[in-house]
Amino acid sequence: MKKVFVSLVLLVLFVCLTGCQDSETTIVVGATPSPHAEILNCDAVKDYIESKGYKLEVKVYQDYVTPNKALNDGGIDANYFQHIPYLEEEIAKKGYDLSVAAKIHNEPLNLSINKAIDEYYSYMVKKLKQNGITQKFTLLMTLLMLKEHINY
Repeated sequence: MKKVFVSLVLLVLFVCLTGCQDSETTIVVGATPSPHAEILNCDAVKDYIESKGYKLEVKVYQDYVTPNKALNDGGIDANYFQHIPYLEEEIAKKGYDLSVAAKIHNEPLNLSINKAIDEYYSYMVKKLKQNGITQKFTLLMTLLMLKEHINY
């Protein structure tokens, strides 16, 4: 599985690198800490980028808003952290001039709770109503599975 992630990252970076218009040899990629920045900072990725004559600089962001803004404003050359529905939502809301370089992996989700199932379900429904489509997309399966275990 790790080889698949590294291969996909290398593909994305290669597409980004070959699209660079200037003579700079450093590409700056914005990423969330884990696993994205960890993947980008692994030796296999760094060695591959260096073998192509580039240096990779990873800028770590602690949120999901700033990387798209930084990319749109030219502060970074690429970003690596989001799924396509989230990107499309950001483009529609904020008018960014961004596009998808390549499709990448989705993160597996774990669910851990310290509440009763029905209390958790009510909490998640409330959150979905507040936060919109991105959370709906990522949590829909969790809610469907939880619903099977409670009477509503």
